[in-house]
Amino acid sequence: MSNRIIQQIELLFKNANNLYHQKKYPELMQVLSQIQALIKTQPFFHADTATTFNKLARFYELMGKYQPALSFYQQALAIIKNIVGENSEATASSLEKIANSYEKMLRFEEALPLYLQALEIRTNILGINHPDTAMLLNNLAGLYSSMGRYKEALPLYLQAVQIFTNTLGINHPDTASSLSNLAGLYSSMGRHEEALPLFQQALEINTNILGINHPDTARSLNNLAELYKSMGRHEEALPLSQQALKLIQISWVSIILILQLL
Repeated sequence: MSNRIIQQIELLFKNANNLYHQKKYPELMQVLSQIQALIKTQPFFHADTATTFNKLARFYELMGKYQPALSFYQQALAIIKNIVGENSEATASSLEKIANSYEKMLRFEEALPLYLQALEIRTNILGINHPDTAMLLNNLAGLYSSMGRYKEALPLYLQAVQIFTNTLGINHPDTASSLSNLAGLYSSMGRHEEALPLFQQALEINTNILGINHPDTARSLNNLAELYKSMGRHEEALPLSQQALKLIQISWVSIILILQLL
């Protein structure tokens, strides 16, 4: 792909990003169409073409247009396999993106073998004790959970928590997220007493690392509040729900103010 075309595409993506945040979706679609027209003038089996397809897919995903996003991800995968082969981290990442798209479309049976294939490749390349492997374990566990296959999800979530703790430390947002996922599964299984300390620990980590006014902290507050409700402990749930709502409102106001400055 020529440098001139690459620069044009980069400028168009920057414009697309601004239009997305301004919620100008018809104009955004026009820009994405311009990018697609430029790609057609370039060699297909090129790394920059794959990168462009992945970026296009992400924009369509953000707009909830999962079918065209899936098509772009699949084209990117074909290019990546052609350039670096089946057994590469880039291929694993591409498979993970496609699996995630299928999952968002509720096509769980199609997502599952792709997650498993991506996990096998990533484990062979990075090893099991790597944060990226743990993230994929989390995603696979989440799929099993969505399919109601809790017994298969549980050991994967437990393993992911252990890997994140060992590699990133307990005081890390990814560890907190993994603890929340495990707690959510316990809650879905009706094991509320096991979920409670995990949600509390995730909240403590997010508060210490990200601060009280962070969206992830708000989610942790809301998770804990919802668990208390499930346990019938409504008096403990109410202040947490109110605090979470307040933080979410503050976050939206901040986003709006930032967009007005763009």
